[in-house]
Amino acid sequence: MDPAKLGLLLVSMLLTVHSGAAQQSTSAADGNAQGSTQPASSDVWQFQFTPYFFMAGVKGTVGVSTFTSDVDVPFSKVIDQVNFGFMGTFEAHKNKFTLLADLLYMDLCDSQANAGPLFSSAEANYKEFILAPELGYRLAETKGASLDVVGGIRYWHARTRLELHPGVLPGTGVLVCGSEII
Repeated sequence: MDPAKLGLLLVSMLLTVHSGAAQQSTSAADGNAQGSTQPASSDVWQFQFTPYFFMAGVKGTVGVSTFTSDVDVPFSKVIDQVNFGFMGTFEAHKNKFTLLADLLYMDLCDSQANAGPLFSSAEANYKEFILAPELGYRLAETKGASLDVVGGIRYWHARTRLELHPGVLPGTGVLVCGSEII
């Protein structure tokens, strides 16, 4: 699939899970327990995991080799073709250092009983994996703001398989894989 030809509708749904040290402060002077949470010491690792979800539709031309097809599939139909998917971001902070990792995996599959006059049926499978690990360092910090420098790589791998089952012509299949480090 050519990413430039995909029409994407992206809506993020975020659920954040925090793990880290926090301190409760109490005021013994006035006898009232205050529930304010103090940030954890910078010498202690703090972790955050954020799963997220993209809702995307596909519109354009897809294909493998000389086999192409126009597609216009809204999100409501794409979700029916998902075999498995996972998206999430992991962060770890200690002192001035930050470790980040963003991960996306999806496995989509669809089949059609009547694939035209030459083949009896067709099946398409698409798998994608993206991993973006990053390392950051805090350059400056003031109350309510900070300046970090962050760098990393992005690894992308996609696999498309198209199988055309025998009809008038014998069955055939095509598998295309591609990987890239950005």
